[in-house]
Amino acid sequence: MKNLKLLSLTPLLLYGTVFAASPKCDNFQINIQNNLADDLVVSTIRLVGAEIQPKTIEHIAHGTSQVFTVNNSNENVPMTGEFTLHTISLPMKTIKITYTLDNKATFCEHTDIATEGDYSAIKSRPVGGVTYTIVNQ
Repeated sequence: MKNLKLLSLTPLLLYGTVFAASPKCDNFQINIQNNLADDLVVSTIRLVGAEIQPKTIEHIAHGTSQVFTVNNSNENVPMTGEFTLHTISLPMKTIKITYTLDNKATFCEHTDIATEGDYSAIKSRPVGGVTYTIVNQ
């Protein structure tokens, strides 16, 4: 009977150990919402110290959003990221968002370094991610 109990607890213990050992910034989501009348192209998608998906040039139509997911983050490496967005109509306008991520004991800390350009990026912080809403202000 003891062996049966121990056998049934083993998968739970292994799952808990793996889950506790995973960096808190893995699966962190960065959502960019386009509330402009114009479409946007994300020309720079960069994250140093972790992987971000998708990492190719992305098109964000007006009124839609694109989610970027962080993976393979390192516990003791500071992560610095950048998005550069451009409108597709002329004259082209630019928005640049730079940020850092840091694996803390119980959460992923997100900090804005700078948001600059021709439009504003309003930040909100849902659990497990951050949302930047691009608006004309």
